[in-house]
Amino acid sequence: MLCMSIARRVRFAASALAATAAALALAPSIAAAQSVDWSKSPPLGPIARIENSMVWCGGKMVMFGGYDLNFNRMQDLWEYDTTAKTWTNHTPSPLPLLWPSRRAGHAMACNPATQRVYVFGGWTDNGAEYLNGIFLNDMWEWNTANKTWADRTPVGLKPAPRRHSSSPVGRRPHSRAREGL
Repeated sequence: MLCMSIARRVRFAASALAATAAALALAPSIAAAQSVDWSKSPPLGPIARIENSMVWCGGKMVMFGGYDLNFNRMQDLWEYDTTAKTWTNHTPSPLPLLWPSRRAGHAMACNPATQRVYVFGGWTDNGAEYLNGIFLNDMWEWNTANKTWADRTPVGLKPAPRRHSSSPVGRRPHSRAREGL
């Protein structure tokens, strides 16, 4: 009985080995018939960046500006839908006259009652050199419903230009400067 069991195992191993050898013999022809063309897909969201600002408003995350990884300041506006898990770029081309300048280190806040996003200050370009930036003290309002900006910079007395300021969550808006004039 032991001999019969060993004989069966040997026959099984031999047939398995033959099947593997046949599969390996066919592999080059299968690989040749199924060539794969790879291509890079465009990004499905904003490029990597630093010193941008994001705020939760109207059921979506809203992101504006910042630097790319080569220290080019950005002025694009993106919304992230947490339900659909998708990014939408709301930056038109060409940019309209009423659009905030390129900036980084700005503050953002949302008014949940009106679902408007506010951008204050930051640092923008002044020539080709990274360190020659200009501190800003302008105020912009993003309408999340009609996807437009309005310049809300006050006339007369206004806060000093700054970047790296903080944004509130709650009822009493304020801005605290970490860098500025």
